[in-house]
Amino acid sequence: MFRILVFSTTRVFAESLADFLNNCDEFQVPDPATTLDGIESQLDLSLPDLLLLDVTGLPVASTLRPLLDRRPDLPAIALALSEEPSQVIACADCGFAGYLPSGSSLEDLCGVIHATLRGELICSRRVAGSLMHELRHRKRPPEPGDPDQKELTGRERQILSLVSLDYSNKDIARELSLSVATVKNHVHNILQKLGAENRRAAVSHLRADLDLRMSTRQADPPGSDPRVAVRSEDGIAASGPARRDPACEPRPVGIAGAAALQRGRAL
Repeated sequence: MFRILVFSTTRVFAESLADFLNNCDEFQVPDPATTLDGIESQLDLSLPDLLLLDVTGLPVASTLRPLLDRRPDLPAIALALSEEPSQVIACADCGFAGYLPSGSSLEDLCGVIHATLRGELICSRRVAGSLMHELRHRKRPPEPGDPDQKELTGRERQILSLVSLDYSNKDIARELSLSVATVKNHVHNILQKLGAENRRAAVSHLRADLDLRMSTRQADPPGSDPRVAVRSEDGIAASGPARRDPACEPRPVGIAGAAALQRGRAL
């Protein structure tokens, strides 16, 4: 049985939709939410499989995007959406996994729910063509390990790791003793540096970067000679196979010492 949360600012619509779905053996719907605070509370207290969010008359980017960013792995369907391609693309950017056109029937709704739970999208050919056109002409975000990618600061990585745990800006501010405005600025900088459209994409980028680092470590052949490197603020000054001299105690090596080592090896 799939647990579904329903949100609509129109109470009669929300309650009618919940009653219909509860009469289906495969769905379970608690009392629907008619406010953003209500749906946020339900999201914190339950473990839903799907969100049904009525977007009628709402500025989706400013009202529903923060909600979807809290649970990037939870599929959501935009209800009563105009099938204008620009509207569908805007909802996809906000994190919706599917949509139900405003003229659809209850039977259509069931079909969209099942498709979304399978990771599929039901849309018109016109919308499909527009989605492909949009993706084809968008600027490619930097790949993990791309030398042109701007490096995140330690604080930005710390905040991104909390974002990956579904922390809201308020939660992050409380955890790190920062103001909410400061957290918002950090999140904005993270998205710009990663070329990410939203928090969901930034988290995906973080996971891809971690996978790349792990695969790089695993690529080192077993039994290979460890390497030592003398580092300074200017980079690596000297490197080579690790050597042990029992007559010598380990001591710090500065830039001048590194240069001397290089001259000695050249002789």
